[in-house]
Amino acid sequence: MNTRVGKWLIDEQSHSITHGDVTIPLNLAAFKLLQLFIATPGEIIPLAKIKEQIWETEFTTDNLVYQTIRALRKALEGDSGESYIKTVPRHGYQLLVSIETCSPPPESLVEKTDKANIRPEKATFPMRRRVFALAISGLLLLVLVTTFWFNKPDIAANADGHLIFVEHKLEVAEQENQILRRYQSSIAKDLNTPGTKLAANTALLTKLDQLGDTKKLVIKLLPKKKAVLNLLFVGKPSRLAHLSIQPLSKLVDAQGLAAVSGELLEVFHEPALKQDNSGIAELVNGNRQVKALASLSFDQPQPLAQARRLINEDIEKNSLNEQQKKAKYYFMDALYAFYRIEYFQDQHLSQGINHLLSHYNQSSYSLMAAAFYLANQDNVDIAFELLKNLDQDPFITFIQGLFHLELDEELPALKHFEKGYHRDKYFEDNSYFYFKSLILSKRRQELAAIYPGLEHENYLSTNIYYVFYDWLMINGNYTEAMNLLARFSGQLLCNNDLYGNMALLNNSLQAFNAADTWQQQLAAVDNRDWRIPWLTYVEMLNQNKLSAYAPWYAGYRRSILGEDTFADPLILSFFAQLALGEYKEVSHALPLLASAEASFNSITFIEIATAVINADIARQAGKNENLVRILAPMKEQALALQWDELAFINQVLASYFTLNRDLTRAEVHLVDGCHKNPAICLGWQNIPLLSPVMQTDKLQQAQARAKQLIHQSREQLDKLNRQITGQCTIADA
Repeated sequence: MNTRVGKWLIDEQSHSITHGDVTIPLNLAAFKLLQLFIATPGEIIPLAKIKEQIWETEFTTDNLVYQTIRALRKALEGDSGESYIKTVPRHGYQLLVSIETCSPPPESLVEKTDKANIRPEKATFPMRRRVFALAISGLLLLVLVTTFWFNKPDIAANADGHLIFVEHKLEVAEQENQILRRYQSSIAKDLNTPGTKLAANTALLTKLDQLGDTKKLVIKLLPKKKAVLNLLFVGKPSRLAHLSIQPLSKLVDAQGLAAVSGELLEVFHEPALKQDNSGIAELVNGNRQVKALASLSFDQPQPLAQARRLINEDIEKNSLNEQQKKAKYYFMDALYAFYRIEYFQDQHLSQGINHLLSHYNQSSYSLMAAAFYLANQDNVDIAFELLKNLDQDPFITFIQGLFHLELDEELPALKHFEKGYHRDKYFEDNSYFYFKSLILSKRRQELAAIYPGLEHENYLSTNIYYVFYDWLMINGNYTEAMNLLARFSGQLLCNNDLYGNMALLNNSLQAFNAADTWQQQLAAVDNRDWRIPWLTYVEMLNQNKLSAYAPWYAGYRRSILGEDTFADPLILSFFAQLALGEYKEVSHALPLLASAEASFNSITFIEIATAVINADIARQAGKNENLVRILAPMKEQALALQWDELAFINQVLASYFTLNRDLTRAEVHLVDGCHKNPAICLGWQNIPLLSPVMQTDKLQQAQARAKQLIHQSREQLDKLNRQITGQCTIADA
């Protein structure tokens, strides 16, 4: 039987899809992805499962998955406007069309030579083989369980440790709660202790230390993972000695429950602990590439691949023995997974971490590997606890800063990055996050003292240069921003970062033809890049063509994004329609924003923008009495929101304060936006809501400066365009 997906007939032999006279070949990854969709019709397939099924344990980044999804979408959808694959934000991807089986062509039409070369599809599993495999699996499980019960350790009447249950906050199905209770009851019975319940992870290690120096087994439900986390701590201060995550599905029946609890109790009674030298500290603090991995992972595949090769060479060359070499590789796997550089199966990661914990129990880097793993399992709070009291070195300080960011604790994160920078400014990842945290804080002026030294640095990652480029743009210093790009052009990769920033630069200075050229380069690399809607909006606003933006975005979403909805371009579309008085249309489409994915702005910003849109709808509908009710709940957030290099935030906040009749604050935001983006500054006069503020003396002066800057920058901008174009043309050749 042949398979048909929507209108396409699947050709297993040639890895292609066919409809009528049209045949489209797929690369191997895209074809395997299509097979995965066919094998799981209607299901939402998570990103992790796609990586596991398509690439197994090969080097895989999120970006590679996105490119494969785009390639398959393009092949299936073409220009038809029909959606085949839906992106479900924060969950995964889903095939939308029907899957059918149909009879193959008559045998007389199939050549014997072709029939001889036909191989069975990897994704299918003949029924006899499946039944046989299940029978063997059941027999093995029966042997394992029988062996466990007949060789079960003789546990003393009084347990030599403590059992701690960490309560979960999220609501879960009653069936899952029942499984968890049975599991807790089984462990408590075998340990002969009722267990202690803790309300949260906060100060977990402190609470464990209060129980003395005996062993402590911590059990916690992971609702999102539908799994149970087990952590074994030893000594005082309490130190992690073993971890495991068991899916709830494995604990449903008595046999599975016995097998899991048996393995865990064996570790509990006799944890294998050694204190050898792993050599990991020397690797991470002495290897330049390790200290630049995080920033290299931001869409820089070539330097990242080179860094990984050099790290492997370092491990092979500088390890004292095979045991130490193995430890270093296990640590790097945990780090790659934490940085989202590579995907590993959970079993591989937990095996490596437990190896580190058992062989190098006193090593801070064994705990750090466990912390990476826990952070990726949505347990950043416990991960941070593991590192909180460790002896400080630059790498540990840096990771603690990252965990603070994960916990939305920006100020403590900045303090950690600052401390690390003063200890080792050549620790590239820490420097990047230090500069990035400064630019997003009220201390961004401190970058002025660091910037002159940038000339003498030689960073592996170009992202640090772009941080300073953003800082110069925030300050409206276009001359120096262009100087920076020209000065470091030899180090900048011809990728979406460079194309996007060149497009933004030209767009901001009204060089729209050049901006469109760079935008085309950007779209060729990533046609879903967040900058594309923003560039289009600024150009249409400046040229007073806002009526074209909403239809443009509708077409862009249909042809490029498919079923995806991103918050920022959608907000731009609503603002464009409100400027034209189309408040009824916006009111009708506004529910889309509630399910839209935040592409780069914070949830707080989106909430403020939503309040502005609702308030402007009420104003245009003549319901001014509702404005205070709509806007008041967001006032504190609007006053505290940090600004960045995009004048989009300025426009939203200026609209908020204009609707709130606070024209002074609205004026501050528009003047600041004029410094950052001359083109949008000259376009704001085309938005009726902002008209009262745009007529003030300060805004008139700001617009005059914007025109002057555009005129004065033209020669330098043209020269930079030629320089970067020539460089990237050579690179492409």
